[in-house]
Amino acid sequence: MNFDEKTADVNNTLKCKNCAASLTFAPGTKSLVCQYCGTTNEITHSEEEFKEIEELDYFDYEHVNDAEKYTVQVLKCNSCGASTTYDGKTAASSCPFCTAPLVVTGGGQAASIIKPKSLIPFVVDQAKAIEKFKSYAKNQWFAPDAFLKLTKNHDKVKGMYIPYWSFDADVHTQYVGQRGVDYITTETYTTTENGKSVTRTRNVTRTNWWPASGEVDNTFDDLMVTASSTLPVDVANNLDPWDSNGLVPYNDSYIAGFVAEMYNIELKAGFETGKQKMWPTIEQTICNNIGGDHQRITRHQSNYSNVKFKHALLPIWISVVPYKEKKYYFLVNGQTGKVQGQQPYSAIKIILAVILALIIIFGIYWATQAGE
Repeated sequence: MNFDEKTADVNNTLKCKNCAASLTFAPGTKSLVCQYCGTTNEITHSEEEFKEIEELDYFDYEHVNDAEKYTVQVLKCNSCGASTTYDGKTAASSCPFCTAPLVVTGGGQAASIIKPKSLIPFVVDQAKAIEKFKSYAKNQWFAPDAFLKLTKNHDKVKGMYIPYWSFDADVHTQYVGQRGVDYITTETYTTTENGKSVTRTRNVTRTNWWPASGEVDNTFDDLMVTASSTLPVDVANNLDPWDSNGLVPYNDSYIAGFVAEMYNIELKAGFETGKQKMWPTIEQTICNNIGGDHQRITRHQSNYSNVKFKHALLPIWISVVPYKEKKYYFLVNGQTGKVQGQQPYSAIKIILAVILALIIIFGIYWATQAGE
């Protein structure tokens, strides 16, 4: 289906059944709400639609056929480079990522992308997202007071569907390492007590190290990796975990009233990031397999099989706070309400905190000495 046909279909299905006005998705529901007459328009899915949330073979991704792709109209921000989908009706707007003005000229640009087969609808609404953002921001103790004041009066929070790659994989890993086993021994030492040199004994824990090697298996299901480089990656990754049980078949109705970003991290790069996210789990499995009290991994080699992927859209509320010619991002997970953000740091507050910590430490020390 080309873009013009798709737009016509969307415009028809997103009309109010009562007054034919445009509809907006209501977070936390399965409904579209008319902003004019208040009529609720239910979003329905057939069993066949859920069956169509298929996962594609990663190793054949270069051969994804045209049936798995579609053409969308996108707007690209000249300031930060973000590309967002465009419904063909908006004349001017602002970029959700950097707040720079977006002026639509020439109808945007067309792009062919792998279809999003599923999405997680917004559960947290805008009012709740603002509340979560402000609660999180006011607890950034080491931020300058001027910045905290800005966040207190900041109500600009935009809902975005951010592209993610979801991966399934079976991972077989061979490793070589060492197993450390603790043992306790008694040692003799000399110390000074009341001005005299005395000999004492104490128990000391030491470790024997033994060679270890083996193989472990891990299975990953719906590992979410952001397909957007527009948001700060460290902040976006900390919005995990996502509950993949909330995935529903892609439907334009859920996008109504929101904006969806087009992915700019390609599938191959996304899977490399996915491997990095898999490693802590694999590492823990290896350590459990090695056993003992301590583990060292000196070499490992992983083989990835049965790798499947899907392109999914996940809901995030975004707030950008400008401060001293920089922009600080606050993100709210639109499914769980988890908040992550950035902040500037106040040198004065940090210095005062260090001084206070030193005072407390010395206070405890002198109180201990006095007690002896």
